[in-house]
Amino acid sequence: MAAIKAKEVSVREAEPDDLPDVVMINRAVLPENYPYSFFEFVLKKNPRYFLVAVLDGRVVGYLMSHIESRKSFLIPDPSLARRVDRGERASHLLSLGVLKDYWGMGIGSSLLREYLRRLEEDGVDFSFLEVRVSNVRAIRLYERHGYRKYSIIKAYYMDGEDAYLMVRELRA
Repeated sequence: MAAIKAKEVSVREAEPDDLPDVVMINRAVLPENYPYSFFEFVLKKNPRYFLVAVLDGRVVGYLMSHIESRKSFLIPDPSLARRVDRGERASHLLSLGVLKDYWGMGIGSSLLREYLRRLEEDGVDFSFLEVRVSNVRAIRLYERHGYRKYSIIKAYYMDGEDAYLMVRELRA
């Protein structure tokens, strides 16, 4: 497929009608699949941070995130959990996927740029995510957007693979 220009891809907030496409992308490109109801829940709770990338009228990628709250059991590191418990705002990037036919075209970067812009605009203190240690492509993408490896979470995934916990500070 020919290279595309960034202006041809639009990034916008997901809508309920986008969820079948988002779930299809998740199932096609990621080994970790969530139930449909989880996507619905995240969209309802965090519509500003649930984004889709659209090219020629087709959803070709998505990013979904959740703003964490105090005493959350979803923060995998005690030091990050303490920051949230002290009142810092943290966004947990739950999933990012782009259809394989569109890899290498900057769509993941477009989603991340808009996501990070929104977080900074809204005064979020930091963003974190988990990524398979073997997913070099994703790790490089996240590092290009300012995420740094924070720690390793042993046997994080159901198949026993470790994850990197990556963090991006948003407020100095």
